[in-house]
Amino acid sequence: MTKQQISSSSKLVDARSLAIYGLDQFIHYIRSLDPELTPSEATVIAAITLQKLPELFLENPSLAERAREMMAMAKPKHPTKPNVR
Repeated sequence: MTKQQISSSSKLVDARSLAIYGLDQFIHYIRSLDPELTPSEATVIAAITLQKLPELFLENPSLAERAREMMAMAKPKHPTKPNVR
């Protein structure tokens, strides 16, 4: 494995860990809305909510725009390369 592959792999592992942490926090939030839900029920509701996000974005353009802003912030800033022919 090259140094670049290791770095990319490490970044992906970090990103997945962050996603898992965020999902866990979302599940806790769902249970705070209805404390009678079991952890597995709240997890299923979280999964259904994630599946419906594209639909929510279509119905709510401001939510989609906020997502685009987060996407832009997540991208690394690459210096522009001159067009060399």
